[in-house]
Amino acid sequence: NTIFLLVTENKDLILNTVISRTQTIHIPPISRTSIANQIKLQFQKDEKKSQWISDICEGNFRKARLLALEEGQLNDSVLKEWLNICYKSRPSKMVEWSESMAKESRMNQMAFLNYSNQMLRHAILNKYGETMKRSESDIKLSESLINLLNFNGLEKLSKIISSATTHIERNANPKILFLNLSIDLSKLLKKSA
Repeated sequence: NTIFLLVTENKDLILNTVISRTQTIHIPPISRTSIANQIKLQFQKDEKKSQWISDICEGNFRKARLLALEEGQLNDSVLKEWLNICYKSRPSKMVEWSESMAKESRMNQMAFLNYSNQMLRHAILNKYGETMKRSESDIKLSESLINLLNFNGLEKLSKIISSATTHIERNANPKILFLNLSIDLSKLLKKSA
C-alpha cells in the first residue's frame, strides 16, 4: 500500500523503463498573472519587477521565488549592452562583460539567458505578425533583434542560448561559457550584416 511520486521538470531525462512503469500526470505551469501577484504580495516587489520575474520563470514558482530573493536584476539594459559589444566585435569588452556576468549568481545568470531566449522568441513571433502583450522596451528590443539577425540567425542563437542554460545548470565555468556565447553571437551578427 505504498505510492511513489516521481517528480521531474524534464521527462526526457528519465529512463524509458521507468516511464513505462508509471502513470504520467502532466501538471501545467502556473499562470504568469498568479505568479506576479504572489511575488508582489510575498516579497513586496513593485508591479514591473514582479511582472518581469513571472515572465522569466515560465510558470515555475520555485524559480520565481529564488529570483525574487536575488538582489540584482539582469534585464533589457544588460541584453542591449551585450548585443552592442558583440555587434561591434570588441574582444576586450566581451571578456569584461563575461567576467561581470560570471560574478552574478547562477540564478541571475540563468534568468538572463532565459530572458534573452524569450526576447528571441518574441522577435520571431513579431516578424510573423503575432504580437504579444509586452513592455515598450521589450517590443523595441525584439524589433532590434529582427533587424540585427535574420530568421536563421535568431533560431541558431536561440539554440546556443538554450544549450548555455543547460550548461549553467550543470555548473559550467561561467566566464568561459559567456565568452564563448559572446563570440558565437558576434559571428552570427557578422553573417547577418
